[in-house]
Order: sequence, then C-alpha cells, then structure tokens
Amino acid sequence: MSETPLSDQISAETESALTQLAWAIESSVGEFNLLLARCNYTQWRDRLAARLQQICAVEIRRLDLQPSELKLHARIRAELGDTNPEALMVFGLEALTQSDRLLSSANQVREEFRRSFPFPLVLWVNDDLLKTMWRTAPDFQSWAVSVEFPAGPEAIGAFIAATAQAWFTNSLPLSHESALQLQTELAAAQQDLKNGSTTLDRETAANLASLQGAVKLIFREIDAALTHYQNAAQLWQQGQNSERLARIYLEIALCHYIQARQQRDLKTWDWQPMRDAMAQCLTAYEQTANPQLIADSLATLGKILRQLGDWDSLQTLAQNALPIHEQQHQTIELARDYGFLAEAALAQENWSQAQALATQALEILQPAPDHQSPSPSLGEGFRVREIPSPSPSLGEGFRVREIPSPSPSLGEGFRVREIPKTLTKKLYDASRYYFIIAQAEEKLNNLDGAIKSLEAAQAAGNPDEDIQLYLDILCQLQRLYFQQQQYLDAFELKLTRQSVEQQYGLRSFVGACWIQPQRLGNISLPAGEDRETIPLEITASGRSLDLDNLITRIASNDCKIMVIHGQSGVGKSSLVSGGLLPKLKQKSIRGEDYLPVSVRVYQDWAKTLGDSLAAALAEKNVTMPPVDSEDMAGQLALLLEQFQKNEQRKLRTVLIFDQFEEFFFINQKPPEQHQFFEFLGDCLNILSLKVILSLREDYLHYLLWAERLEQMAIIGHDILAAKVRYPLGNFSPAEATQIIQGLTAKSHLQFDADLIAELVRDLAAGLNAVRPIELQIVGAQLEAEQITTLAQYQTGGSKTEFVQRYLAAVVAACGPENQKIAELVLYLLTDDKGTRPLKTRDEIERDLQALAVDSTPETNPLSLVLEIFVKSGLVLLLPEKPEQRYQLVHDYLAEFIHQQQQPRWEELVAQLEAERKQRQKAEQEKQILETANQKAKQQIRIGAGVLTLSFIVATITGVWAQKASQDRQEAQQILQEAREGTRIERQGLNALREFEVYQIDGLVSAMQAGQDLKALVGERPLADYPTTTPIEALHTILRDIRERNQLQHQGWVISASFSPDGQRIVTASLDKTARLWDTKGKLVAELKGHQDEV
Repeated sequence: MSETPLSDQISAETESALTQLAWAIESSVGEFNLLLARCNYTQWRDRLAARLQQICAVEIRRLDLQPSELKLHARIRAELGDTNPEALMVFGLEALTQSDRLLSSANQVREEFRRSFPFPLVLWVNDDLLKTMWRTAPDFQSWAVSVEFPAGPEAIGAFIAATAQAWFTNSLPLSHESALQLQTELAAAQQDLKNGSTTLDRETAANLASLQGAVKLIFREIDAALTHYQNAAQLWQQGQNSERLARIYLEIALCHYIQARQQRDLKTWDWQPMRDAMAQCLTAYEQTANPQLIADSLATLGKILRQLGDWDSLQTLAQNALPIHEQQHQTIELARDYGFLAEAALAQENWSQAQALATQALEILQPAPDHQSPSPSLGEGFRVREIPSPSPSLGEGFRVREIPSPSPSLGEGFRVREIPKTLTKKLYDASRYYFIIAQAEEKLNNLDGAIKSLEAAQAAGNPDEDIQLYLDILCQLQRLYFQQQQYLDAFELKLTRQSVEQQYGLRSFVGACWIQPQRLGNISLPAGEDRETIPLEITASGRSLDLDNLITRIASNDCKIMVIHGQSGVGKSSLVSGGLLPKLKQKSIRGEDYLPVSVRVYQDWAKTLGDSLAAALAEKNVTMPPVDSEDMAGQLALLLEQFQKNEQRKLRTVLIFDQFEEFFFINQKPPEQHQFFEFLGDCLNILSLKVILSLREDYLHYLLWAERLEQMAIIGHDILAAKVRYPLGNFSPAEATQIIQGLTAKSHLQFDADLIAELVRDLAAGLNAVRPIELQIVGAQLEAEQITTLAQYQTGGSKTEFVQRYLAAVVAACGPENQKIAELVLYLLTDDKGTRPLKTRDEIERDLQALAVDSTPETNPLSLVLEIFVKSGLVLLLPEKPEQRYQLVHDYLAEFIHQQQQPRWEELVAQLEAERKQRQKAEQEKQILETANQKAKQQIRIGAGVLTLSFIVATITGVWAQKASQDRQEAQQILQEAREGTRIERQGLNALREFEVYQIDGLVSAMQAGQDLKALVGERPLADYPTTTPIEALHTILRDIRERNQLQHQGWVISASFSPDGQRIVTASLDKTARLWDTKGKLVAELKGHQDEV
C-alpha cells in the first residue's frame, strides 16, 4: 500500500511457513503445481517474498498484474513467450478491478494451465480473494496448496500508524485500486487484532477511524465516511492533537460539500452542518499556529468557502497563503490564491480588481503573451479549441474521447477530454479564471472580451471536474451570443447544455434530442466506477426489458443479425446510443469483451466505419492501423482484416448501423447498395461478429433485395425473418407512468401523483398508448415552465399548448427578426395529409418567394433557420444526391403543426396575397406612366396660356399646400426612404388618375408629389432619386392640361388660396387689391383700400 514497512522482524512461525513454501517450489520444478500464499498486507507480503527468494534454491520469476487484467492464462503466456521459468510468483490479484471475471476465466481454461505451464505457480492472495476464488473458480482452487502468513499485533499497529502518517501529510494518494486494497488491509487488521484479543490504544483507534473514513470517501459512501470521521474527531479531540483534528473537520466539511453538490435543488439544502464543520476546522488550524497547514489545505478550504459564500474568510486565507506558495515556487497553488482573491473581489463588485487578479492567476499558471486570446497556451501540449468546432489535439498523452451528440444533428458531437493528471489542475483552474474575467468584462461593458474569455473558459473546462461551473459558463456564453445575434452559436450551446444536464442527471426530459448515456462527474464518481451508465429514461421504463432482450440475442450463437424497427419517434436511436452502446461496453461473455462500433452517417460509410472502429479499439488500448486505400474495395478488405484480428484478441465486434434508412437516401444506385450488402455478408461470416440494423419500419422493404446475395446464406437468405426483426412500439400508460416517476424521483422536478396520472391520460388519449417523442417534448416543456402540480398543468393548457410552446421556443431561438420565416418554414414542411414531405432548400425558398417572402441570404437567413431546426431535432437533413432534403422528424409533429398553424397560415397567406396584388397593380400603373412619359417627350411646347395658368395654379397650390406639407414633415422623417419612395410613386400615379376627371385637382396632387419628392432627395442628382414618377406625372399633366379660366390682376399675383370648402379662391396682388373668385373663374368680390401690396 504505502512505502512504510510493517516490521522487519520475521517470527519463527513465519520462517517455518516460508521454508515449507520454498520446499514445495523446489520439489515441483518441471511440473505444474498451484500454490497459494495467503497474506493480508501488501508490505508484509513484499517482505516475505524477498525472504522467500533468499531461502529458496530455485530462481523465482516475478509477474505483477495490472488492475485491468481479465485473463490470467493469456497474461502469463504473453509474459513468458516461448521460455518457461523454474518457478513463477504472481502479484496484484487482490487489486484487480474484476477479479471474479479473471478467476472465472481461469477456472474455464484450467486444463490449459496444466498443459502450458510445467513449473510451480505461486499466487499471492488475501482472505477476500480466496473467498472469491472459492465462489468463482472452485475447480481451479481445488488444485492448490495454501500456505498462510499472518502478521503480529506489533506489525499491524506499525502498519496503521505509518499509513495514517502518510495520509495526514498528503503523501498517500488513493486511487480506486489502492483504496480498495487499503480497505481490505484495514478490515483484516481489525479482524486480526480482534482475534488476538488486542485492545487498541486511542491513537491507533483514531488513526484507524481516519483511514476508514478516507477510504469510504474515495468510494463516495458519504454517510459511512462521516461516521468514521466523527469517531476520529472525538478521539483526536481527546488526544488534543489540533493538526489532525483540523484535517478531520476539513474532511467532514468536504463530505457535506459533496452531498450538497450531488443535489439537484440546493434551495432547501441544510448548510449548517457544513458551516459548523468549517468553523471547527478553522478554529483547530488557528490552534496549531502553523500557517503552512492552512496553505496546504487551501484548495479544499477554498471550494467549501466558495460554496458557503464566505468571501471574507476566503480572502483572508488566500492572502495568508500567497507568500507561502510564492516562496515555495508552487505555481498552481499561487495561481489559485490569486483566483480566490479574484472571486472575492467579484463578489464585492470590484470588477476591475477581479479582472486584474484573475489575469495574474492565468499568467502565473502559464506565462503567455496574451491571456485574452480564445486559444491561449495552458501548458505543453494544450491548445484551447475554437468554438464551436471540436477540441483539436491537446498534445502528447492527451486523449480526446467522443461524447455522443446531443441531437440527431450535431454530427460528431462535443468532446470531453481524458486528461493526464499533470494537466487536470491547470485546465480546471484556468477555466475558472477565464470565467471570472468574463464576468468582470461584461460588467465593464466589454462584451467582445467577455465572449472571448467565455470561449476560452469553455474550451479549458471539463464537466467531469465541475459540472456546475461548466454549465454556468455555457449559460452565460449562450446568453451573450444571443444578445450579439449569433443565434446559431447560441442554439448549439443550448443543446450542448441540455445534453450535459441530461447526461449528468440534472435534466429529466430531453425533448426531441437523443437520450445519451448518463455520466458521473468527479464529485459524484466513486473511484473505479464506470463514468457512463444506462440513463433513467431507459432503466425506468419498459425499454430496459427491450435492452435485456437485445443483449440476450446478441449473446446467442444463433443470432448473427438483428433489425430494430419502429415508427418515427419510438426511441430507436435513443435505445441504441443511450442503452445498447454503454451496456455492450460493460458486457463480456465467456471471458471475451464486446466491441460495439456504431455508424449513423452514410455519406462515406466505409471511412466513417473505420473511424468508429479505431475509436472503439482505442478505448481498449488497441491501436488500429489507418485504413489507407484509394478505392472502396481496398478499404473494405482492410476493415475485414481488422475484424478478424479483433476475434483473435477475444473481442466480439458488434456493428451497429443506426438510422439505416439514410443509407438508401445517399446510396441510391444499385451497385452502391450491392457493395454494402456484400461487405455485410462477409462480416457475418466472421464467427464472433454481429450486426444490428436500426431503421424506420416503413423502409424495411429496402432490405428485401439483399436476401438474394450469396453472402446472405449464413442467415438463410431471410433478412426479415421474425427471429431477425425486433420491433419497438409506443409506451403503454403503465410504462409511461413508470418512466415519469423514475425520471422525476431524484430530480428537483417533483411531479405530484395526480399530475402524473392526468399527464399520462392526456398523452395516451386516442391511442391508449404514449408516443415516446411526445412524452419527451411535453415533459421538457413542463420542466422548462417548472410545472409540478395538477393545478399548474391545467392552468397551462392542454398538452397541445405545451407542444406549441415547445415549438415556439425553437422558433424564438432563430431570433426575433427571423420568427416569421421560421414559422413559415415549419408549415411548409407539412401538407394537407398530415405527412412530412421531403423538400430541398431551393424548393422551400421558392415556396417562400411565391408568398412574396424574401429569403435571399442577404435579407432573410433561411439557412440559419433550417440549421437551427435540424440541430433542434425537429427537422431531419437527408443528404441525398444531387441535393440535400429536409423533413420533419416525426409524423406526429407534422400533423400537429399543420393543424395548429393552418388558421395563422391562411391569414398570413391572405395578407401576403393582398400585398402581392397591390405591388402588381403598382407595377402596371408604373408601366402606363412610363408609356405616357415617352409620348410626352415628343411634344416640346406647351401653350403660353396653359403655362401661365399652370404657374398661377402652381403658386396657389403651393401656398395652399404649404401648411399641410409642413405638418407632415416630422412624420415623414422617421419613415425609411424606400417606403417613402413607394408612397410618392403611388401618389404620382394617383395624380394621373385624378387628372382624368379633375384636371386642377390632378395637377395639385402632382405638384404635391413633386414637392414631397424634392424634400426627400434634397440636392441629390436625378440618377439617385428613389422614384421619378411625380416628375413624369407633371410632364404628362402639363402636356395635356387645358386652360379654362384666368384669374387676372393689374399686377403680379403673389399669393392664392382656396377656401376651406374648396368653392372660393382668394388672390393677392402687387396692385394693392385682393380678389375673390368662384371655381369657374368669375370674380365675386374685389377688396380695395390697401396702401401697399397685399
């Protein structure tokens, strides 16, 4: 376990047992003999093994097993090669992660040991492993001779004391394997001391309780850890050991912290136990008067104080630790001190100081010329990824593992790093520092800088390390993207966030997205446990039975191929990605592991299959040579060769072709399909390889022609036989009830029982079954609106209204300026029959243009709307040839959208049709005007009388219209010039029509239009006028107008105006008179007596 020795003293009894073992080895040289050396303590075992080498006349070879070993015989054979030693000792069996599998495999091939290994084989075991051997390998164990090596009380006491000392001084790193080993040794120590009737002294008991708490904490058995730690605290309190007491109280506070972070709803969480433990911890540290202890523990202290919001204490501790870490050149710890100070400044709303301190933390962590770059250097081999592309290579030893895409549209999905331990701290801390900077920059109104810092924070972040920090980064970045009208980036982040929440158990419903395997973050992950697990959506429903049935079929020798089929929306892809893939990764049969290889992209299916196979092998630590071949036949030959190698490695390859109907959309030519199915037939002739096809049941008939191929003889030329097909259907009401209860049981979203009952009734109405897609969509909207009671549900409307609001949220994600076109696009992907027509982008664009909606990229981003719909999972993108097509993802949604949008659609169509007709009429009138203008240009002169009258009328009109024109100026200024130009153009056309009946009125209107045009264009040249219709109208009117009456004075007429009723005209002249006229030009009255011009 640790490097601390038990005791160098070997008793006579132990020496006698060693001599007995040495004799057994010497006497069986040249023949197989299985010997079990029983010892419960690793250091004691190593001391005994060294002594055995000294007293044995035979050279004994040593073999240390890795914790991941699964086959003992194969491991020994690989180690020895073609040579056999005189004797072999095997160590590490007690640290195996799956010792039962290894022993069971050894039991099955036990005769191979006798035939292959003609030498004595010594297996070092402890009591627990011996019990496992009796249970899983009884035949193998029955061959063995066992020799026991117990340890004495003094040695056991020394072992406990030395191990505790190493733990308290942070020199005992505990992994899953070492913690499991330590737990076994501590239990054995207790039992051995009890059997020897040895009473523990207080210090030994305190050390033992401290170590037991540490082990339980590693396995995330928090309640058991607290029990041991609290017992240890009492014992250390009695012994007045402040240093160890402070450490134990810190561990107690950490237990409460982990419990809190595992909760979905912290609003009602009781923080007092954590506060009490922290207060006792800080008090004990103060009593030690040793600031080094606090500095060494600041990482744990800081995250607990951050959770409690105790910024003053955190600031004080960080300030005290800073000079210590600086003096000791501990860069990570020093950077963390500045980070804690930055967080305190942020909480105090000191934005500039927070930004400066976090910047200092980054510069200490990794000196870089520009920390604000979205791709800073964070250490050798690390490069921050560009958003939104996946992470690039992160350097030597940096392995990137794919997380499945959160929706059917995000392709290869986002990536979560498998990070070397040397970089884990740097990356996690850097992510937080960038986040602090981003928050400060936003408060300082530097949004571009905030976005860059958030992008860097996301790239350096890892949800496994701190899921809440990662989600906070995504939320803030999504919000800023949307504010900056980067709608696609914002929506992609929204999907990523929702998928992360679902995978880490923070979201109950996923809407139209795929269900993914659940993951455990480091805060919740017991050491050694699989990070990926089967999601509740599958385990809590009837789908768990489907999953078990599929696994059983795969394990059967009679099953070579399976076809999973069902209607759109029943959850085929979710069952494959969220259930079948993680289940197969954890499954083995007869000592052989499954190797699931999934494909769902068929544009270049051979390359995609090769990439997926290489990734699956990498998880097994197997490097696959690249599939380098210029032709398809060569690629397929290399793949078949690799499948055969997998079989030799005892790996059972399972090829999973999901959404297989898309294969036929892309590969439409018979030769292309023929080549695939020939390859599939060759695969099926590999004994251990299995194939799964998953597709919509309305495409099953596409498989029929493949039955005739010679390679399909292995399945009896019957690819659609009942034993091959596996149908998936909707949920029964009972299953749906069970699903909802399971999903919400551990969630902050606690549904009342009557709400669940009513919801299931609504979802099952008409079908007596619940569509999985509808359950997820309605559930997602209920979760978004935080509806948990029946009363809230009934107030919110019917299930139809919840679906409508769910769709509205996707439409809103396109941006407010794009909402109209988004609604139209959804409707255009439906028809009167309630089905889902396939349409290309050009077809959709033509439909929009037919409705007079401008969908050109410069004015209306149809591409953006389509991409968001595809990424949302509402719309499928089918990469057909020669042009891609779009289709709603579920028939249910097509019928729903068509019915719900029909009234709004009809209203919108009527509105757009009216606007279209009006534009057509305006174009026709404009054409008439242009024709008239051409005629006008042929007539050069206009009668002098007409011209004189025109000037007079123009003057009168100008005076009369001046006030009205002025009154309209302010309103006209706020209108866009294009709209104003259209209005003036129509005014000119109306003036022409008016002129045909009332010439003077038409002239007045044309003059008014001309004045409006002049006000609009100012001093611009004629070529820049938005319209010339008023000018053309004036030319036409002046050409055709006829003089009727003259309003004469003895001098110049300087003003004229109509009466309010339009029946009288008053004129004023330089002849010092004003005259009143009727509309026929008859003088009604003359007003004299003015001394000057009127």
